[in-house]
Amino acid sequence: PPLLVSVDAEMIARVADVTVLIVEAEAVSKAELQKAASMLERLKPKAVSTILNKVDINAGGGFGKAALAEFRSGSVAKPSRLTSPWLWR
Repeated sequence: PPLLVSVDAEMIARVADVTVLIVEAEAVSKAELQKAASMLERLKPKAVSTILNKVDINAGGGFGKAALAEFRSGSVAKPSRLTSPWLWR
């Protein structure tokens, strides 16, 4: 059951082996997510897992965009020189 609108969810979270928090991208506000996290911290479930659902994979940038392009092409991109272990010695 939904955590923020159901007392049943609180009762189940206290006794369940794992509590799964499912968050719909672009539909849940930051405030709602913070409230759910605070509630889970207060309930202290044994384990918590989170699923981010309905993510627009084409809207992102950075690492996600590069990883998706790599997956779609089937080839591995050359690593950046900044990740070289020699650079950090």
